[in-house]
Amino acid sequence: MKILIVDDERTRYKKLIQSLLNNMGLSREDVDYAVCTEDAKKKLAVIEYDLLILDLLIPLWLEDEPSEKHSEDLLNELNCDDEYKKPKKIVGITAEKDTVSETIKQFENQTWQVIRYEPSCTNWITKIENCVRYLQSTNESQKLEFNYDLAIICALDDPELSEILKLNWSWSEPKPIDDNTFIYEGSVTVNNKALKVCAAHASRMGMVATANKTSSIINALRPKMIVMTGICGGIKSNTNFGDVIFAECVWDYQSGKIKGKNGSSSFEVSPHQLTASTDIRSKFELLKADKSLLPQLTNDFGEHVNANPRLLLGPVATGAAVIADPEYVQTIIQQQRKVLGIEMEIYGLYSAVENASNPKPKVFAIKSVCDFADVEKDDDYQKYCSYLSANVLRVFIERYSMSFF
Repeated sequence: MKILIVDDERTRYKKLIQSLLNNMGLSREDVDYAVCTEDAKKKLAVIEYDLLILDLLIPLWLEDEPSEKHSEDLLNELNCDDEYKKPKKIVGITAEKDTVSETIKQFENQTWQVIRYEPSCTNWITKIENCVRYLQSTNESQKLEFNYDLAIICALDDPELSEILKLNWSWSEPKPIDDNTFIYEGSVTVNNKALKVCAAHASRMGMVATANKTSSIINALRPKMIVMTGICGGIKSNTNFGDVIFAECVWDYQSGKIKGKNGSSSFEVSPHQLTASTDIRSKFELLKADKSLLPQLTNDFGEHVNANPRLLLGPVATGAAVIADPEYVQTIIQQQRKVLGIEMEIYGLYSAVENASNPKPKVFAIKSVCDFADVEKDDDYQKYCSYLSANVLRVFIERYSMSFF
């Protein structure tokens, strides 16, 4: 087990280190220090830590003054940058809890918990010991075997799941895995290895139904990888009909606070982004470079469609309602100017995986643009777009499954 402590006040951790060595079975080589964010980045680039203990006030370089900005920037880079190996868990720690309340809010959204350092007691040490004890137990559980290689979830039975079941993957008749979840079992052989696959659709559209279905499948079947395919709305200025979007990050655009003042109300957005598995994203970058893929799939569709689709990687916004209002779309673009798609389920998928017990599956979602979240919705594109996302998944498995299974 590896722990990284990022704090310019190293002396405060003497008792913690002694406790970890004496009570938790760790060796001194299991614990590393970084006294500034630049030092931490060098270590995080080459070592995968089980636990990162991050002070809320740290310097950028050793000679700089400590600032909450540097700790916040490090958190953001860990979430968004593939350059670093992401720690399994992050704990914030501060002795200045009353003066960094805004930073604490950021940390609470992106870390496991925030602990108050108090030199006069050992309560903070006990809390960190409990975190270490939990990680030790989950490291043991990661030795458990997965039961399925790939699980596919769709929001709609038809046309989204229907196009998945058209893949030549030896699908069975549906069977129950609990009182509310039916799955189709399948198998595909790639490079002489048979992959065990299952597919299901949610009971209804939306984040909650998707999260519930995802949790049921993870708990019952323990897949190595879980993915959502289907259709979405696109941002007209950034996408075309048929474009297949890999949701590299996603957030609930309706999450925030409604405030009343002087007889009127306003909405303050509070987005919490979740990301697809970074090693899968790198393979989709390779897939994106194949400019012939989407035109070939369109040609193989067998019906004429007026589309010139591309494979795109970028942010996707999730919300609880079907949108047919271009003015409302502009409020979503204001939250993230590079947003590519708008839909109703992916945040629920990523959230269920984020909060699942170990061993967690890898997760990603690909959806194809069938409308532009306006009044000119065209259901004629739904079958074609469901076909595209299903077959992009097929090609991904055929080309890159050896990296994951």
